[in-house]
Parts: sequence; C-alpha cells; structure tokens
Amino acid sequence: MVDDYEPKGGADWEAGLKRILNEEIFHMYTHALAKAFPEKIGDTDFTTSVSCREMARLQCLKPGWHHPENTCPNGNPADKAPASPLEGDCGGAGCDCIEFFNQAVLGLLDQEPAWRSDNMPTDQAGFKSMLSEEFKTMVGDPQWGVPQKEFTGTYKATPCPLARLAEENCGKAAEKEDEADEKDEKDEKDEKDEKDEDKNEADGKGPTPADLINGPANDQPDNQTARKASSATACTKKFRMHGAK
Repeated sequence: MVDDYEPKGGADWEAGLKRILNEEIFHMYTHALAKAFPEKIGDTDFTTSVSCREMARLQCLKPGWHHPENTCPNGNPADKAPASPLEGDCGGAGCDCIEFFNQAVLGLLDQEPAWRSDNMPTDQAGFKSMLSEEFKTMVGDPQWGVPQKEFTGTYKATPCPLARLAEENCGKAAEKEDEADEKDEKDEKDEKDEKDEDKNEADGKGPTPADLINGPANDQPDNQTARKASSATACTKKFRMHGAK
C-alpha cells in the first residue's frame, strides 16, 4: 500500500504514509476493543455486535459499504444488502467489520482514511446521514473506547502508568523487605546480647560503669539506603518486564 503513494518523499507521500500508519494502528486497537466489548464492537460474526450489524446492513449499498477484495453477489451497488459474509479475501467479520469500522469512525470525525470504499460517503454530513442512530450513539460514547477526535500525529508525552505503578509497588515492597531485615537483625542482636549476659554472669563478670552509663554500643549504620535502592530498582525492572502481578 505504501508504494501506491506518489511521488515518494514529498509532503503528499508523507501524509499518505501517516494515514496508513493510523489505519493499521486503528485496526489493532479495534481488535482489542472487540474482545473487551463484544456486544458493541465484536468481530466474530455479523449479528452479535452493533458494529458488524451496521456493516452487514450497508453491505453492497451506496451510500454504504463494500470492500474491494469481496464480491457482491447481486452487483455493486445493489438494491438490497446481501447476506454476509461475502465471497472474497476480506469476507470474514474479522476483516470486513474492522475495515468498515475504521472508515465509519473516521468519517464521523471528518478525517481522511488511508483508502476509501467507493460506496462510502465523501463528507462528514454523508456519514451522519448514512449511519444508524444505534451505531452513532455507540461510537459517540467514550466508555466504549472509540476515538472521539481526529488523529493529529502530534502528541504530548505523558508518564507511563506502568512505570508509575512499578515505582509505587516496588517502593512499598522494598520498605517491607527492609522492615523484615531490620527485625531479623534486631532478633539476632537481642539473642547475642542475651547469650553474652548469660556468659558474663556465669563467669562472674558484669557490665562496666561505662556500659551502665552509655548502654550497649550502637551498631554502625549499614548501607541500608543503598540496599533499599538496589532492591527497588531490581523490582522495578522485573515489574516492567512482566507486568503487575
């Protein structure tokens, strides 16, 4: 499809290439929406979802829909939509519905698609007139994840949610690990002090005046901060590689 845009290297070619990239990313996203919302955007048959029912309703009509890889059995355009699937390389719901959905949504957004079916309207008003209220209501509801504005190709970077979750979860994990280490170290020290006291009592030795005044010698601070940072870093890397558990 990229080779269809001439001349290569110019502004028109770059715009065409951007439309192709938009379409393929849109298709991938639509397949995900189909799994998340099968009754709205499902792509396994022609009756379950709003999207596929709309495509089947407009099949081979004009204004309507027809994929050039498929054959309309009663001619194109036809007086009445034939039963789906059609014969052709894009006859299945996972292709025909997905291709239709892309062009229908972009038409409502008044955005040029990578390619346009010969049966489709050429302006936003035509799409609004052709498409059913059921379909327009569904795609206009943000809860179903359908894009609500055209793609510009220019976006502002935002923090990755997964990275933020990694930092939050791994920071908490590191704190719990440090608390457990501190408890283990304290238990070991208490046990050692108790054994030392028992030994001193058995030997007839007691604490020195300095011990009574100053108390037990404080342990030198360990490299706890560095250990915590190292633990959190390792956890974050694992979190990002495997996802939140």
